[in-house]
Amino acid sequence: MRELTIRLSALAPEAANALQIVVYFDRLVEHRAGCRSVLRGAAILSGCPVGFVDRSRGDRRRVLPEGTYTTPDSTLADGWPRVVAGDGLLEMCLERDESVEGGLDTLVLERALLAAATVLGAPWTPPNSAEQDGSGRCWPTIRTTRPCADLG
Repeated sequence: MRELTIRLSALAPEAANALQIVVYFDRLVEHRAGCRSVLRGAAILSGCPVGFVDRSRGDRRRVLPEGTYTTPDSTLADGWPRVVAGDGLLEMCLERDESVEGGLDTLVLERALLAAATVLGAPWTPPNSAEQDGSGRCWPTIRTTRPCADLG
């Protein structure tokens, strides 16, 4: 994988960066990292605070780009990039107004949410538009108009 990343970075740097993001979150899951590590990784890779909501557990978290946890804001901006699991129980957003060039924000969000759901053992309810992989799970769908809702 490392050789592929090196060769790919010479040909298409954005593709190499995308591959590194996928490998990063896959390794966290493979090594049975906890949800805290997944969220910390998303914040560090994106370079901005990450908000996370797990409605099934009544859990809400916020991680700063240096990897530290802080109290979640009571309101989050509607325009922030976000991803929501098909059943709506898990949601993650990046606290920034504009996406980074190259579309890596979306990839970080998707892979981080998928990793968080996996380590939490959260079931996936496939949305109509999602692509299923045969295991009954699906990729999260991107929703940009729905804010991370307050809990409680």
